[in-house]
Amino acid sequence: MGRNEKPLPLDSGLPQVEVAAFLRACRIAAGEPTYEAMVAAAGYSRTSLSGAAGGEVMPSLECAKAYTRACGGDIDATERVWRSAVARGKGSDRPADPERVATPGELVRELTLLLHGNGLFGGSAVAAAASAVGCSAPKTTVERWLAATDKTIPLPLLENLLTVCEVEDPDTRDAWRRARARAAGGTTVTTPAPAHLSIVPTAEVIPITARSTRGDGTDPVVGGVPELVGELKMLRRGRGVHAVDLNTQLGPTLRRIAGIEDDTDQASTRAALIHVLQIASTRLPSSDAKAFSVALGFHHRAQDLDFHFLDQRIAWLAHRTARDPRTVRRRVDDAIRLAAEHLMNVTTSEQHRHRNIDGSADILRPTSL
Repeated sequence: MGRNEKPLPLDSGLPQVEVAAFLRACRIAAGEPTYEAMVAAAGYSRTSLSGAAGGEVMPSLECAKAYTRACGGDIDATERVWRSAVARGKGSDRPADPERVATPGELVRELTLLLHGNGLFGGSAVAAAASAVGCSAPKTTVERWLAATDKTIPLPLLENLLTVCEVEDPDTRDAWRRARARAAGGTTVTTPAPAHLSIVPTAEVIPITARSTRGDGTDPVVGGVPELVGELKMLRRGRGVHAVDLNTQLGPTLRRIAGIEDDTDQASTRAALIHVLQIASTRLPSSDAKAFSVALGFHHRAQDLDFHFLDQRIAWLAHRTARDPRTVRRRVDDAIRLAAEHLMNVTTSEQHRHRNIDGSADILRPTSL
């Protein structure tokens, strides 16, 4: 059984104590296995595991999830507890509420609460999460606007932040748009198009022209939509886009679309592949986009969980959407077919460069329909 752990100061209100109490409860529910017995299953040392439940320092999210996994506990619940505790530790003591917004400063406050509630702290984290879901939120742009209390955040950036935080309900997104309108002292504009199409302002869009050849006019794309669907279904197996032997798992059609040559190194292959998949995902309805990105492993939450098998990603998505895994798998198949149709319209030379929200032009952005 090992030494008894020190009592936690549960009335301290410290976020690390809340996480420690949750982890200890997981261990008790598992029959209080020794830390030595948990090491192999967790992949962390005894010192790291006992420290995570010690209440003196905040463990990393990965360590907290490993602790829970070693106890056979609820990984998703662990992530929720950890993110909530960290958010409160950074001053976010309640959920974001767009109805509390009347000024630019209040809009910044509520958006900060929204980001913190999703475990996103700082411009770098927001930029990385935005890239993972195929939209643009540059680090410096996010930091500048979230520090401005006398100017209203641009609508395109607001839309992107909502997408990053997985705000998919149309009514909730409209509530945020109304909040921005109040902060700006103007009238509300309710966007009739689906939320996933609001990522890039229409004026900035440069359409991608459907083509069946590469940018240099040579070598027609190998195969059509049915062949590409088959290649995407092969790719989703195992770790998806994060497969160790990714270069050997790509079919000829997908390689051609992404502009991947036989001598392209693994890192460049992965980056090029994720880029074109992100473009396709932004053209899908939001629920299909999530199914597609989770199944292939480039959705930022799925990456955090480091799932090694498709069944794990399907189960996680089923839990998050309150759907049966078989229903989710059918949704994934439908999303792959839709994405394949869009991918056939993307070639290497046609991944146009777009201007960012802050006016810079150093990031490739997907187009809108």
